[in-house]
Amino acid sequence: NTQHTTLSMPVRKLFEFLAEQGLIQRCSLKELEHTRLGVEGGWWVRRMSPEEPKYPAMSGEPMTMLAPLKHELQSFAHHNIKPLVVFDGFFTKDRRDDSRAGKLNMAWELHYKGRGAEADALFKQTDRFISQQFIPNVMKYLNESGVDNLRAPYTCWAQLGHFSSTGLVNAVLGDLELLIFGVSRVVLDIDFEQDMVEWVVYNAILHRFALTPDQFLDTCLLAGF
Repeated sequence: NTQHTTLSMPVRKLFEFLAEQGLIQRCSLKELEHTRLGVEGGWWVRRMSPEEPKYPAMSGEPMTMLAPLKHELQSFAHHNIKPLVVFDGFFTKDRRDDSRAGKLNMAWELHYKGRGAEADALFKQTDRFISQQFIPNVMKYLNESGVDNLRAPYTCWAQLGHFSSTGLVNAVLGDLELLIFGVSRVVLDIDFEQDMVEWVVYNAILHRFALTPDQFLDTCLLAGF
C-alpha cells in the first residue's frame, strides 16, 4: 500500500480526493519496463527503512538498511528500470523535528520508568526518520552500485520536476507533492512481488477539473500542508 501519508507532510486530503475521483491508477509493472525512473531520494530511503524502534533514539541509522536497498536496486534491474535518484540539497528546518524530539524525550522517560512497551511504541513513531548525515552513505552505496544519483541545489521536487518537463525521466517515484512541480507521472508505489504499480497522471487531473497548471498549484497551496 502507498505509504505517502506517513512519510511526508502531504497536501491535505489530496490522496484521498484523487482516490475518490478514480485518479489513482493501478496497472502492470510492465508499463515501467525499459524506462528512466526519477526517484525522490529521501522519501525512497525512508520508505525502505526497516523497523528497528530504538535506532533514532541512539542518533544512528538502521543497521539493516543495506539489505532493502540492495533488494530494491536488484528489482529495478530485473525489470529493466533505470533509476535516477535525487536527494534534497539545501533545506530548511523540518517543522516535524520538534514533534519528533518531544516524542523521543517522552519515550526515554517511559523507558527509565520501566514502561518498556510504551517506550517502544513511541520510539517506533519516529523510526521512519533518516538523518541527513546518513544520506552520503546511501549515495556512496549507489555510486558503488553504478546507480545514477545527485543532490539537487535545493529541493529534489523542483529538480525532478525539471527532469520530467525536459523528458530526462519518464516518471518519478515519490510523493504526491511532486505534482505541484508538474511531474507528468508520479509513481506512488511499486509492488515487485505482485508486478503492480500505482501512479497518478498530472494531465489527467488538469483535464478532469479543467484546471490550468497555475490553478492546480494555487489549489494545493490553499489546501495547505
